[in-house]
Amino acid sequence: MNLKLKKPSKKTVEIIKYDMTALIGEDLRTEYAIEIQNRFNCFMEITEEEVTERSSQNDIDASWNNLKQAINKTNKKLLPKKKTEAKQPWMTTDILEQMEERNNTKA
Repeated sequence: MNLKLKKPSKKTVEIIKYDMTALIGEDLRTEYAIEIQNRFNCFMEITEEEVTERSSQNDIDASWNNLKQAINKTNKKLLPKKKTEAKQPWMTTDILEQMEERNNTKA
């Protein structure tokens, strides 16, 4: 009897990258700053009410999670996703469009 062991495949989490160069424009930059400040203030008010008897480490972790959530939600709302760029210098946008079209027809 022959048995083979298989390595379980890991599920990959897609990392969404946002185009931070969009913040060069003054309008989007001010809107982004206001949105983050408003979200962070809302999260801080909620946690100050909920967290009264927690230790300082939990308080720091809660503050970090609140800041991270505020930034992620604001990025999702305001910033465009970063487009994939050619990894090879000879790849043009035409080639990338054809590759995307091919993948769409396969699916």
